[in-house]
Amino acid sequence: MFEHRCSTRVSQDLLEFPRYRRVRRHFQGLISSQGVPSPRPDILILLNPGDTPYIVDEAARMHIPVIGFVESDTPCTHIHYPIPVSMGHVSQIYHTLVLLLGMCSRK
Repeated sequence: MFEHRCSTRVSQDLLEFPRYRRVRRHFQGLISSQGVPSPRPDILILLNPGDTPYIVDEAARMHIPVIGFVESDTPCTHIHYPIPVSMGHVSQIYHTLVLLLGMCSRK
């Protein structure tokens, strides 16, 4: 509909979307440049999942387990492994994250 109404005034080849190209280059998602799906992550670790509920919902749809550093008022729906922390204690979060990453095997 847009092309039909505005094709005389706007040509897609003449428009540049630098912000869109920059974002797409940095956040390509799970599809590679050849169109082949990349391997899905084994687990997702979020420091404050209450601020980004859409990421948790997408991980739940893709059956990716989520480890979340949550405060007492954060909803824990779709968070498989909630770790209760206080976001004001950065050293506690850091040491827990170091412990958690030390248990993960490197490929």
